[in-house]
Amino acid sequence: MDTPEHGASETSGGNRYSHQYARPEKLYSDSKRFRFRMAQLFEAFCREKVKSTELGEELEYELGVSVISHGGYAPYVNWERFFEHCELRDVLDTVTITYRFLKDERLSGALLGETKRFMKEECVGFTIDDSGGLHPIVDEAFEVNRQHLLEGLTGERFAAALDHCSVIDKAMLLSPIDGRQAIRSSFDLNENLFKTAFAGATHINSKTIEKHLKPAAMSYADTNGEVPHVIAKQVSGFENWVNSVHFFRHEAGRPEPMQPLEDTAILLVSQGYSYARWLLRVLHAG
Repeated sequence: MDTPEHGASETSGGNRYSHQYARPEKLYSDSKRFRFRMAQLFEAFCREKVKSTELGEELEYELGVSVISHGGYAPYVNWERFFEHCELRDVLDTVTITYRFLKDERLSGALLGETKRFMKEECVGFTIDDSGGLHPIVDEAFEVNRQHLLEGLTGERFAAALDHCSVIDKAMLLSPIDGRQAIRSSFDLNENLFKTAFAGATHINSKTIEKHLKPAAMSYADTNGEVPHVIAKQVSGFENWVNSVHFFRHEAGRPEPMQPLEDTAILLVSQGYSYARWLLRVLHAG
């Protein structure tokens, strides 16, 4: 079976033409090539220590879809047919369920490494974490913001903030994305961190930003050698962001606000992640 080291290094010579010169401008939400390569990976697993029907039974139990075929002398799993025809959610969930199912660390490591490699090489807009969970990638800058934020949200006090991040992920996974929900949850994420940072704050708006965040941010600037004028502009920028996302939470004259354009949603959610990271810095400094 091919291992995660099978592909050529990004920085070495001998990289495949398609990986350097035939990459799309935007990531794909799905890919036939990615599905086919995943099927081959699962076939390779089942030639080693994994019994295809045992894994198939586990997937059927967790996914609620048919995986095992019955015909001939014994039940079997046609991985190519399964990956070709199942819903995208089942493709992604299959990776996570299989990671939990595997008992061999070498195989589970190969599953993570090869899935990550296939996604990157086929320009599929997802990433896989070290526990086998799949997450959407909007673009590289968006993912950097998201990853840095998640690294800071450790501990029980940030459980609610992580829940809001999970809702954002789910909204961004949809096709088309649910930008309205993603923006709403970005606001909820920042409001949760704001209330965690400032015990007297019950919500977030221009008045509470002026009362709580601005003094704390200016104190942070003074302590850490930041330029006060820059920090003051950051506070103003955060206030403008809060005011702008309100249009997608409550729109006058409409029972439900309109869906934003995808680019608008990506911009506002990405900014929301950046401001959440900044709030964490102020919170930890206090």
